[in-house]
Amino acid sequence: MSTFTAPFTVATVFSSNPFKGNPAAIIFLDTDNVPFDVLAGISRNFNQPMATFVKPIEPLTPGQTIIRTSVRWVTATGMEVELCGHGSLAAAKAILSLPDIAGGGITEIQFQSTSRGIVRVNVVEGGLLEMVLPAGLTTPVSSEEEQRISSIVNRAFGREVKINYVARGAEDFEYGE
Repeated sequence: MSTFTAPFTVATVFSSNPFKGNPAAIIFLDTDNVPFDVLAGISRNFNQPMATFVKPIEPLTPGQTIIRTSVRWVTATGMEVELCGHGSLAAAKAILSLPDIAGGGITEIQFQSTSRGIVRVNVVEGGLLEMVLPAGLTTPVSSEEEQRISSIVNRAFGREVKINYVARGAEDFEYGE
């Protein structure tokens, strides 16, 4: 049986405390020739809510400000998901911490997903990260449905909440009845 190694880290997002927020394992591995059962096994072994597989980063060229790479997200139960926000932010954090990249003036990381297009993570003032997700198509709901949803939101917040738009997501973003 052959073995291989891949650099990895575990990063937490949405918190400055390493034991809070949303953790994800980030594994730098070109998944093009790796069977999915291997990716699922690696993900299960990390036992984090998400394993983010990132194609290793090529050396930067002088003046480069954007990094482009591919990404796949696999849950701890071995299921691939089409999009993972916290996994993307954790991967961006890990990439920006790599010795050859840290402090190098990177302003954007573009993750090419297998099914959802490009997920962009921008480096903004103070080194904070801002994610731009692929847009989906929506269709308006009936006025009765909008009133029902508004009522639920208002009850949840205990006050009147201004809602600008209520819509039904595309087929992959349907909500349950």
